Amino acid sequence: MVTRRSADAGSRLDDRFAFTSSIPKWLAHTGALALVLVVVATGLIYDAPFAGGADAYGYVSQAEHWANGTLHVREPLALELTGGLRVGALSPLGYRPSVDWTSMVPIFPPGYPMQMAVLQRIWGRSAVFYAVPLLGGLAVWATYLMGVRLAGPTAGLAAAVLLATSPTFLIQLMFPMSDVPVTAWWAVTLALLLSDFPGATGAAGLAAAIAVLTRPNTAPLALVPGLWLSWSAVRERSFAGLATRRAIAYAAGVAPGFAAILAVNHSFYGSATEFGQGLAAAQFDWHWAWPNLVRYPRWLVETQTPVVFVACAAPFLVGRRGADGTSRTDARSVASMWLAFTAVVYLAYLFYFPKNEWFWLRYLLPAFPALFALTGTAIVLLLLRVGRVARRILVTIIVGGLAWHGVAYSRKAAVFDHRTGDSRAAVLGCYVRARLPERAVFLSMHYSGAIRYYAGRPTLRFDDIARDGLDDAMTELRRLGYKVYFALDQPEEQTFHDRFAPDSEFGRLDWSPKVAVTGPIASMIYDPDDRQTFLGSTSTQETVGVEAPGFRCGPRLVTDDR
Repeated sequence: MVTRRSADAGSRLDDRFAFTSSIPKWLAHTGALALVLVVVATGLIYDAPFAGGADAYGYVSQAEHWANGTLHVREPLALELTGGLRVGALSPLGYRPSVDWTSMVPIFPPGYPMQMAVLQRIWGRSAVFYAVPLLGGLAVWATYLMGVRLAGPTAGLAAAVLLATSPTFLIQLMFPMSDVPVTAWWAVTLALLLSDFPGATGAAGLAAAIAVLTRPNTAPLALVPGLWLSWSAVRERSFAGLATRRAIAYAAGVAPGFAAILAVNHSFYGSATEFGQGLAAAQFDWHWAWPNLVRYPRWLVETQTPVVFVACAAPFLVGRRGADGTSRTDARSVASMWLAFTAVVYLAYLFYFPKNEWFWLRYLLPAFPALFALTGTAIVLLLLRVGRVARRILVTIIVGGLAWHGVAYSRKAAVFDHRTGDSRAAVLGCYVRARLPERAVFLSMHYSGAIRYYAGRPTLRFDDIARDGLDDAMTELRRLGYKVYFALDQPEEQTFHDRFAPDSEFGRLDWSPKVAVTGPIASMIYDPDDRQTFLGSTSTQETVGVEAPGFRCGPRLVTDDR
């Protein structure tokens, strides 16, 4: 049986790595904080703060519903519809009909929108777009702390630099999606597990719970630190020992996350085990293991260079104690646990439908803090036998070179050119709000959410209208006193035409749009009432050109040529 005295003695610093740091801790802390500020500023300056498309609109609008307490969104138009027009068509991208089909509910997990909702309640509607930059800064700081606790300030600063300059991290820093938030909370979890502050292990469990709420498919990751803590408790051979109490505190912290996601599922979808996006079993197949086994490592080498794989050597390089004198943990077991954590993230997507572009490394982003903490540790420890001055120079050259590669790769891949993002969705939505009738319905798909968010007008998903049902749908809506428009982006025009042209003259889209939004992808609003005039004589319809310079929605967004 291990006594408290022996446990405390065993928790003291092993002086073997007392000299691993090439820079003072205060200087490393200052550098890491500066890096956090740079990351947050980069996210705020270069982000794409627009609620367009399924993901962005789904998260941003759900945040607003959490902030306002209106989680089941009721659409008055649903009570008026009769005939063959399905109520499900009223659910925009990112939503689905509720169990009783009287309202619509979000399909995306609630954790990230909840975090956005807190910011909205504090700073207003536009503050939802601050969440990713702020959590990006948190991820960098937590990664720094991980490296510090394992191998000292130099390793921590190296890890933070590698994450902050990673092309995968940077590109996801630009969009209101859940990749950076879930990465931040898993990094906080792993960092807190190494802290000796009272309650840190329970706080780590709570951070893991938030990560599970943010992205439920990462729930298996909670088992990795859980098993690590449990094994420490087994080795301690005392049910009342410190290791056992830490394992229990972690489990108690994680449990609310699982309970919350099950409760939300039951409220939204009628079953605790049903998720908004449905079962993803069809997206997994063992035949896809080989493509993913090749692509993800190749993309990792392209974006991070082969140096990143020295992380695998970290468990063999670290001593039995961490570089921080207050650490209670076996550094070698910590490094092994982080390596296992990284492997589990990879395995979770090994059999997933293969992707074709490097930025799909975003699926593996939750593993990056652990991966880079191990990389920074390995770089520092491999240079232990080099003199202090030479080590400082070599670490600076290696980490600086990796950072330069990451930023250069990001610039070449136009990572910082997404500021305009889906601004056309905001521009189009603001034009609708300012210039088109209040009692109007828009048949759309990509803009089915943006028009609701920016203009407050109802939309119908045209892909949920029967192929021969366009004319009937328009007749029904006009009977109810609504003006009908088609809101389409350029790729959707062909889809709309192919779906409805065989059975409806309006499906042909053979007249000029009322509104055209310029940009990399053009967007149009068609007024079906203009068709007869356009085809019967010289066009008297009005075509409006709207620029998309990349600013937030407001009255000054709306410009036209009249």
